[in-house]
Amino acid sequence: MTTGNPDQKPGNENGEVTARYDDHVVPVWKWLNVPAKRPSDFTVEDYEGNEYLDVSSGISVTNVGHNNEVVVETAKSQVDEFVHGCSYVHPIGWSIGCDKILLC
Repeated sequence: MTTGNPDQKPGNENGEVTARYDDHVVPVWKWLNVPAKRPSDFTVEDYEGNEYLDVSSGISVTNVGHNNEVVVETAKSQVDEFVHGCSYVHPIGWSIGCDKILLC
């Protein structure tokens, strides 16, 4: 069993492999070093007020943008209703209609 970070030792094979991986396997994926204070629509604002076009957003915001008003309001209304429940433990109203969907 090893302790500490083996990548910090000079000449370490783990560090060499990691460096080669970073250089050759995913050379287009680099840390942007932009701390996001406030994302909005398709931009991200840093702590100094600089605004950047978010060209690296993930599947959660690609189509609708950050903090999309419709998505936020829909999520808030759902949280007010019901967040999560296991229908195997107790019946949940919306799951009753699933029999019609699954048997069609």
